[in-house]
Amino acid sequence: MKTTLTNLNKYISNNIKIKHKKFALIIGESPSFGARSPKLWNKVYKKKKIKCEMYPADVQENNLQNIVNILKKDNRFQGGSVTIPYKEKIIKYLDGVEPNSKKINAINTILKSSKKLIGINTDYLAFLNSLKKFKLKSNASILFLGAGGAGKAGIISVLENYKRNKKFFFNRKNFKIKKILNKNKEKNYKIIKNYKELKKIKNVSLIINTTSIGFDSWIKKKSGYVNLKYFSPLSSVSKIKPVKKRDEKLFIKKNIKLINQNILESYKFFQRNQKAGVFDIIYLPNQTILIEIAKNFDAITLNGLSMNLDQAVLAFSKVNKFGLIKKIEEIMKK
Repeated sequence: MKTTLTNLNKYISNNIKIKHKKFALIIGESPSFGARSPKLWNKVYKKKKIKCEMYPADVQENNLQNIVNILKKDNRFQGGSVTIPYKEKIIKYLDGVEPNSKKINAINTILKSSKKLIGINTDYLAFLNSLKKFKLKSNASILFLGAGGAGKAGIISVLENYKRNKKFFFNRKNFKIKKILNKNKEKNYKIIKNYKELKKIKNVSLIINTTSIGFDSWIKKKSGYVNLKYFSPLSSVSKIKPVKKRDEKLFIKKNIKLINQNILESYKFFQRNQKAGVFDIIYLPNQTILIEIAKNFDAITLNGLSMNLDQAVLAFSKVNKFGLIKKIEEIMKK
């Protein structure tokens, strides 16, 4: 066991100490800086007196395959979650993907079966549950931002359940969206090519943000660190200036002009789309810049807390073969 743990920590940036004979992981670039899954899962483990614990695993991309290979052989590993930015990248190292999750081509949960790891996606249903709260009519238009791991699940959820609604899609890499739309033979949509086109959109009923813009977490770049919590996804952040240390005051000082410009452009967007509600899948902070601006226009807003809870409940029940979903939800809500 010691040898396995030593090998495991060799490829994890934050060392973990396994307390029980069983464990689960949430794998990502930096889940130790704010992932909610360990708190939610561990509350259920403790309440149900299950001798298992979930740990955040901060993994660099070049160590991703090594971690997966070790977990396949470690009998203590029960399964777990996958977070940004590996929901797509980890698939090639797994032994398979559940058929219903293949169309999304991104997973957020790992199941352990013997020495094989199977990927599934619980974001789809969780996303749909959140969308239902807006009670959109068939003539309502939707602006969808992003096409990453959770974004893909969201796009499929929108395409399959809001066929009559006009849809606008915008992502930094548009080829990702085109690929998804072509597969689903969608017709009632328009791809926004750049921020200049985005400014022309009017009378949108719902804005869905699945990008990381607005998320409170330091991202390491080659030239330093950036934090996207000061920005809205409705305006470009391509000229953001990194800082060498995680210093909020210095970061704001270096980027104050861009921050003000971003907020102003986002405010103007809502002036053109005053009836637009906002579903932002970010839950840290509780209220993103996008939601703050929307509330100035009395918009209906929803952050990612309920979606995160829903997907965590589904993921926990799948990984731990625990059938009583309502019981898990009650414990996690507390």
